[in-house]
Amino acid sequence: MSFLIEKKLYIFILSSLLLVVSLFGNHETPVKQLFYDFDFFKIANILLSNNNIFRPPDTPLRFAIFGLSLGLLLSSFFIKCSTYREAPKIVSQMIISFISIFFITLLVTDSIYNIAAIMLLIISILYAIYYSKKKYQRYEILLIGTYILIFTYPFYNALFNLSSLSELDNYLRFLFVIPVYITLREIDIKLHHLLIVFGLSSLIAGIFAIYQYIFSSTPISGFSSSTSVFASIILFFSLVSLLSISQFDNKRTRYFFISAFSLGIIGWLLTGQRGLFLIIIFFILYLLFSKSRSIMIAEKRSLGVITILLLGFLLISPVFDRISNTFDSTYNYFVDDSGHHWRHKDSIVPRASIWKASINMIKANNLYGVGLNNFNTNLEDQILLGNINPIRKTLINKSAGMNHAHNQYLDIYAKTGVFGFITLLLFIYSHIKFFKNGTGSTKSDNNFVSLLGMLSIYYFSIIMLFQTFLAHQQLILFMSFMLIILAAVKSNIYLRRSNK
Repeated sequence: MSFLIEKKLYIFILSSLLLVVSLFGNHETPVKQLFYDFDFFKIANILLSNNNIFRPPDTPLRFAIFGLSLGLLLSSFFIKCSTYREAPKIVSQMIISFISIFFITLLVTDSIYNIAAIMLLIISILYAIYYSKKKYQRYEILLIGTYILIFTYPFYNALFNLSSLSELDNYLRFLFVIPVYITLREIDIKLHHLLIVFGLSSLIAGIFAIYQYIFSSTPISGFSSSTSVFASIILFFSLVSLLSISQFDNKRTRYFFISAFSLGIIGWLLTGQRGLFLIIIFFILYLLFSKSRSIMIAEKRSLGVITILLLGFLLISPVFDRISNTFDSTYNYFVDDSGHHWRHKDSIVPRASIWKASINMIKANNLYGVGLNNFNTNLEDQILLGNINPIRKTLINKSAGMNHAHNQYLDIYAKTGVFGFITLLLFIYSHIKFFKNGTGSTKSDNNFVSLLGMLSIYYFSIIMLFQTFLAHQQLILFMSFMLIILAAVKSNIYLRRSNK
């Protein structure tokens, strides 16, 4: 019965109801008077008779209710519990299990990872309401603040640019991971367990990529939304597997991570995603100049042989083929003026045209952008006006249906304006500050997870130069979960030290 008298539970329920109120009713169905009249029968009838009954909080009143509901929701997570309780051991076991399932199945199943994420979220909310008790440091509050900011601003922007909930949906991931952080910072997750999960994820996804390459004529994408998403995630797992070698003394475990690294790299090479080669260059330079003892690898001979073999595979891989085509077609277009760019195989010129169009949108709509729903319309307009060349030379659909900028920085600026762009920069900067805090060159779990967190935010920041994270549900889910879990592990290490 003590669970029913927890005040945070009722704050959470109230915030959820207010959130529904702020989103309830489409533009064709006025519902404000129904709430004023407490006409719940008609409200229920609308819910049952309409498929599209929710809308963004795009009026001052709706946004005010939305803001109130968000404040109450966060307070239900952060304020102190009225009754002290110890969480059962099964809670931490379930959380660790769902984290493992999420990462391992992310690229090789259609829906299991989503179910694992939902279960992790539900358990984390219950933990945050009933069991969380430890105080927050200033740097934690600043980090969580940027998650709240990058989640909230697009909803505020909807006051100025008509948006749909489908476009705002991906931003919800930044809110969902907050209770996950609150929970994981108090649960002792073994760093070695987490690294083995990443290694298994790389190993399984690599084998899956090889299988799809041999037995399927479709581009390698696994169960992700696109080849680029698959490549971005598998390369991350692969590089983390390489770093993890230094954390284990057992030779068999080290060979496991070498295998995971190798298969992950092969999986990426088979996708043909050329832009990620920039990540490899950055990663090598970072390791060369890093003085941290946490990433010193003992198995240098075995790793050297594997690296030579992988370099040989690179020369015959789709990635090398696409890089060569890109250089040739782009050089011919700019230097020899060899015709319209849409004919060139693997040319970056169409993407450059989209970037130019995005910059034009930014200049014309600097403050609030063009809106989350209006990118493609503005792109078509610029083609018709002759500001950029057609993405495809066709009578209709000359924009090729592009609804994002193929660059997260340009995309968020063009769609939500300068303040949206600033929220993204603050999000990146806060993670760099968070993981840099308290790091050193000595070998320890804290230094390694800090290094891993730093490399992660650099990794995602570089990919944002040629990927639009917020246009891909799976990619933003992966990034937000990865960053928040690493941040929680780092905070957990600090809390355990403080309690000693």
